Amino acid sequence: MLTEEYYGKRDQISQDWQVKVESAKLHGQQIPEHPALPPYPTENDVIAKAQSLNGFVSNTPSDKVSKKSA
Repeated sequence: MLTEEYYGKRDQISQDWQVKVESAKLHGQQIPEHPALPPYPTENDVIAKAQSLNGFVSNTPSDKVSKKSA
């Protein structure tokens, strides 16, 4: 999940920059520098996401039985 989010942000930044580059070329302006990319998820980010997901799953009531199971 975190890597998908990272690559999505990275791609969006690069696409936005590419649009600015093309616009600068068309208008005879200086090509802008590529903006900084977001930081890659760290081990702490992964642990925090795992804890968040675990908390969500752990709080899901397990006493409800679906109609298919009954």
